[in-house]
Amino acid sequence: MTGVARTPNLLTESLGFDSFSPLTLAVAKTMWGAGYRWVGRYLENLTASEVSMLQALGFGILLITEAVVIPLNGAVGTATGSEAVSLAQNLSAPQDVHLWVDDEAAQGTLTNVTAYLTNKSAAIIAGSYRAGLYVGANQPLSGVQLYDVEDMTSYWKGGSMDLPEPSCDFAVWQIPPLDRAPPPLNGFKIDVDIIGVDNEGRSPMLWFPN
Repeated sequence: MTGVARTPNLLTESLGFDSFSPLTLAVAKTMWGAGYRWVGRYLENLTASEVSMLQALGFGILLITEAVVIPLNGAVGTATGSEAVSLAQNLSAPQDVHLWVDDEAAQGTLTNVTAYLTNKSAAIIAGSYRAGLYVGANQPLSGVQLYDVEDMTSYWKGGSMDLPEPSCDFAVWQIPPLDRAPPPLNGFKIDVDIIGVDNEGRSPMLWFPN
């Protein structure tokens, strides 16, 4: 597997989309033709063959880890963070790309959720990747507390309303409505996203073709 870790060109590569489901070649070609230049995909069901197909078309890939649906604590963060690193390494994802932690519908106290995020980001950093945080609905941290999670260096605003904002602001924005299924995609659902820079001048690192 080839590719490099870099930030998108914000003039030509800011528009992207994310999908829980694997992409077919037909869907990927349609989205590329519509002007999308990166795709967010989940490590848990991303394969080497899909990576190769996306790279051949020119897409950057934003790597996401699935939201954890069991009660959260530090041990769960360490375990799932290490798993995310293993999945990324198995795909030969380059060092320094962001692995995004999906933080929504979080089960647990504020203390336990914070420990989960802290330990998960530490495990990702230990694997030579960067940690980013997708801020979704139904998680207990305030904007200040989100910003204070150690090792998180980029934040992605989910498409829900009234989400807390970290002190540095977001660098990725999910654009409502969610679960779009444009007619050319024959029912395949996507979420549309825009990448920019946060208040500290940071953009996320994606996996782009050479």
